[in-house]
Amino acid sequence: MSAPLLIALAMTLGFSLPSDREVDARAGAWDASVQAENDGNVQRAREILAAAWSPEAAGYEVTVRLAWLSFRLGDLDAAERLYQRARSMDGAGPEATQGLAATHARRGFIELHAGDVEAARASFRAALTINPRYSEARRGLSLCRTHPFDLEFWIGGYSVAEPQRTTGALGFAHLRLRPSQHLRLRAAYRFQGYWVEQSTDTGPGFQGGRSQTKSVGENRHELWAGGGVEATWLGVEALGLWMPSTDQPTLFGQAARLRLGERVGVSMEQAVLGFRGEAGYQLAPAGYAWMSRSVAANAGARFTHDAAGGAWAAEAGLSLFADPAELYLSGRVGRARWPVAVTIPSVLGVDGDVRYGGTLTLMFGVSEATALGINAEVHRLETADGDTTYFGAALGLRLSPPVE
Repeated sequence: MSAPLLIALAMTLGFSLPSDREVDARAGAWDASVQAENDGNVQRAREILAAAWSPEAAGYEVTVRLAWLSFRLGDLDAAERLYQRARSMDGAGPEATQGLAATHARRGFIELHAGDVEAARASFRAALTINPRYSEARRGLSLCRTHPFDLEFWIGGYSVAEPQRTTGALGFAHLRLRPSQHLRLRAAYRFQGYWVEQSTDTGPGFQGGRSQTKSVGENRHELWAGGGVEATWLGVEALGLWMPSTDQPTLFGQAARLRLGERVGVSMEQAVLGFRGEAGYQLAPAGYAWMSRSVAANAGARFTHDAAGGAWAAEAGLSLFADPAELYLSGRVGRARWPVAVTIPSVLGVDGDVRYGGTLTLMFGVSEATALGINAEVHRLETADGDTTYFGAALGLRLSPPVE
C-alpha cells in the first residue's frame, strides 16, 4: 500500500500516524525502560516511556506498564487512572484488572496505617468489587473490622511459701469499650482472698505442749474505672481505684499512662496509692519498639516513694504475635512495693518488697471472637520475717466480637 493511500485511510478513520521523530523516540524506549527498572531507577523507567508515548498514543502494553511503574513509585492516583484506561481498551488482559485491584488495596493499607478505618474499608471493598478473590484485599478488610469491646474473665490461685504459708484465690474481670475511633473506656474488678496458716504453742500444761494450727482469712477487692484517648502518635489514659478489704483500711488510688510515638516511642505510667493518711507514689518511664508486626519489646524503670522510703526496679517486656496465638512476657529486677499495672489494671498487693520476678501470659484464639488464656507469675519477696516466693496461676477467657 502506497504512502498516500495510508495517509488517506488514517484521515478517514480519524487518527494520525506517528511522525518520523516519534518513531525514532519510541525505538528502543521499551527496552531502555525495562533496563532502568532493573537497575533500580523506577522513576527514570517511567520517564522514558512517558517521553516516548503520549497517553493518547500508548497502546495496552505501554499503558499497563506505565500504570505498574506508577504503582511502584507510590503514585496511586496515576496508577488507578492508567489501569482504568487499560481495562477499557480492546483486548484488555487480566493484568489491568489485577493491577487496579492491587492499587485500591495498597491505598487501603496506607489509609489503615494512618488510622482512617472508614476510608480503608472503602478501598478494600473497591478492590474486592474488581477481583472478589483477591486475598490481600480480604486480609485488609478483616483488619478493618472493629472490636467495640473486649471482655476478659480470669480465675486462679496463688501461694506464698514462707514464713507463714499463705494460699489464696484470684478472680479478675476486665471490660474495654471503644465507643469511637479514639475514645477508650475501661472498668475492672479483681478479687483476692487468702488464708494464712498460723501455728500456736499450747505450752506444757495442755496436751503435752503440742502446736495448734488455724487459718486466718481476708478478702480484698479492687475496683477500677476510667478512660482515655488513643491516636496514632498519642495515647492518654487515667483510672481510679477503690480497694476495700475485710481487715484493713480502704485504699484509694489512681493510675495514668501517657504514650508518645508509633512504632518506636516512650511511655510514662504514674500511680498514687493511699490509706491511713499516707500516700505512696510510683513513676514508671519506659521506651518501646515494634521490631516487626509480630514482635514488640519495652524496657524501663519503676520508682516508688512511700512511708517506707524510696525504691526502684528495672522492668522489661516482650510481646509476640503469631496468629492465632499471643505471648506476653514481663520481668522486674530491683525493689518495688505494691507495683501498679495500668495495661491490666491491678496491684500486686503483697507484704514486703518485690525483689525480682516475672509474668507469662499466653492467649490462643479459638475463633475470631473468642480466645483462651493461661497466666503464670513468680516473684521473690523480701518481708520483715524473711525472704519468700510468690507463685500464681490463672485461666482466662476473652470475648471480642468483631463488627465491620
